[in-house]
Amino acid sequence: MELYAAIDQGIRLPQQYARTGLMTTTICESFHPLAMLLFAYIVNDLYARSQASAFDVLENATYYAKTKQIGHMLSVFLLLLFFSLLMVIEGILFQYAYHYPHIHWRGYLGIFVFNTLPLLFFSVLVLLLHSWVKQRYFALTLSLTIAIFAQSPFYKQLIPFPLFQFFSTYHGPFSDFNGYDFYLFSAIYRMFFCFSILLIVVIIDWSIRRRKLGWRPLLAICCSLAFGLYSGYTFQQGYFPRDEQTVLYASATYEKRYKIYEHLPQPTITHVSTEIALYPVQHAYQLKGVYQLQNKSKHHIDRILINIPDDFHIIRAIYTSTAEKHTFNKAVSELCLTNPLAPGATAQLQFHLSFTGHAVNGHQSFNAIVNNGSFIRISRYFPQIGYQRSREIDQASQRALYDLGSVSPDKKVDAPRDSTDDFIHLDMLVSTSGDQHVVGTGELIQTWTRNHRNYFRYRSSSPIPFRFGLSSATYRVQKDHYKDLPISVYYHPEHTENVSQLIQNAKRTLAYCEQNFGSYPFHSLTFAEISSFTRGFAATAYPSTVFMTEDMLFHANVHADEQQDVIVELVGHELSHMWWGGNQIDPDQREGAAMLTETLAMYTEMMLYKQVHGREKMLQHLKVHEQIYRASSGFSKPQALYRVTDENTHISYSKGAVVMVKLAQLIGEDNVNNALHQFLMQYRYATLKPISTDLITIFLRVSPQKYHQQIRKMFMETL
Repeated sequence: MELYAAIDQGIRLPQQYARTGLMTTTICESFHPLAMLLFAYIVNDLYARSQASAFDVLENATYYAKTKQIGHMLSVFLLLLFFSLLMVIEGILFQYAYHYPHIHWRGYLGIFVFNTLPLLFFSVLVLLLHSWVKQRYFALTLSLTIAIFAQSPFYKQLIPFPLFQFFSTYHGPFSDFNGYDFYLFSAIYRMFFCFSILLIVVIIDWSIRRRKLGWRPLLAICCSLAFGLYSGYTFQQGYFPRDEQTVLYASATYEKRYKIYEHLPQPTITHVSTEIALYPVQHAYQLKGVYQLQNKSKHHIDRILINIPDDFHIIRAIYTSTAEKHTFNKAVSELCLTNPLAPGATAQLQFHLSFTGHAVNGHQSFNAIVNNGSFIRISRYFPQIGYQRSREIDQASQRALYDLGSVSPDKKVDAPRDSTDDFIHLDMLVSTSGDQHVVGTGELIQTWTRNHRNYFRYRSSSPIPFRFGLSSATYRVQKDHYKDLPISVYYHPEHTENVSQLIQNAKRTLAYCEQNFGSYPFHSLTFAEISSFTRGFAATAYPSTVFMTEDMLFHANVHADEQQDVIVELVGHELSHMWWGGNQIDPDQREGAAMLTETLAMYTEMMLYKQVHGREKMLQHLKVHEQIYRASSGFSKPQALYRVTDENTHISYSKGAVVMVKLAQLIGEDNVNNALHQFLMQYRYATLKPISTDLITIFLRVSPQKYHQQIRKMFMETL
């Protein structure tokens, strides 16, 4: 049932291909908790059955009575092996039944590593428990308690050190790009450590029962201890403890110490020149960069706050102006300038940082440097200037513990405008291993190979937001053109099914947006598939590039149900962000900013859906979004669309789609598109940052007077 549900996905999402990764991760997540309870009972039954029938008297009288424990262990192992093989066979049968026979045996190996071995460790531990505790039901109660505790959220809270989380299974992805990546061998090392400790316990228990400890058991204990220490050391190498209390304390300290910088002028980044060296096999990268800074405020700047992620190693960081130089090496640094930076003056920030990922720490979804299929939203990990509100604690109860007061409110829609020009010019040189291709942000200017490494230079053809990312993988590529615009799709060699449809929808979207809103702002268009180790989105748009995760919409079986054309949705939404996503307009970050990006992208998606499937199908599709909005409304504070904040996606996406389609029905699609064209021409970079009421004003301008009250109600009321 679980495998079927994982493939089917319900009425909202399209059917998934029966990939090995989908089968194995579903098996790991569903089989493990039930198997722990099952084997707690089975082990109890092994011990209790012979006692209940008085057969244990005969057992204990035989020559091999002392090896009965080993026999029980062997029985449990064979039974576990049988169940695991049964799960593997079931997964393969589902793959063939759904006509997707691309078998990745490494994926099915994970069932044995992540399920069979922890269950075997648990079963042997329960066997020992039964040999120590003679009362059958008390031993069963203890066994079941351990099994339930191991599946509860308290398990990792009470045992925070990953090395000792012996009973844990794997809850991450399996990617067609890179399998389980470093998690497979990490789990093997932890199991080596577990069984070394268990072997020591078994030897000691056996020696106590025999009342004799010879040199052979001592040697075995020493060898097991040495092997266990080596395995444990290898597993925990690079471990960076990060419990919730430590994170909260760091966030509270940051806010108390640096909140003042929220209201102090800070220099603006105008140019970014960077060299990024990726080492996918080592799960590491280095980045060198130079910022050109400018004081765009009307005041002198005598203090600068610079933030660098605390899990990065700072090799070098230097601030330089015409009057002074500062070197710093802390994750959060305050630079006190002897000669304040005057309005209009410039400075430079040079930095050299490095990052290495370790399985014991997990991986960050937007910093997934993996063997193949890496994706890094690299701008997040560059030095940030000024106070970072994203580091504040959100929950009121947690803020009260640290005397932080109420959370900082979002900037009101009617607050004074911010006129700072914060777009940048980007020059990015990225190198990776010789078998991989890098897809970056901006236009690909130059490529070359040197010393078995591939180099790619990307450059923005026009100013862009400080938001850029990259991917690195062994790709297959399909290319096409829309007029004179080159279109490229980089994808996993096995994931060919939707590539041509993606390109056709890209051409359709480009035609609609250029006809109605304005010309495409870049010189190329690239789509890149990335591994499922990146989560949090189905696709995300950057200047001239759209990145798509392999396990969401791009590699879905859209032909299984023609009612769910997610390729039209994906391309229509993400490609329209080249007009409505900060690439041409730069919304002022306040209430309603999401209406100018996500709501307009949803409108474009709906109009393209209507163009492909007709008005009735589009309205049926719109009802799904109306249901999503109504279902989610009870879990958040009501907001009018023009005041929507980023976290309320059911308003900016789903309600936004409903409102914009109703507007098109009210005043006509042509009038809506005319208003959007006017809005884009009036507020495109680098003019005044727009706010949501600016767009409403233009909607009213192109609408008959009799509809004005209704339009204001749709956008400005919570109904």
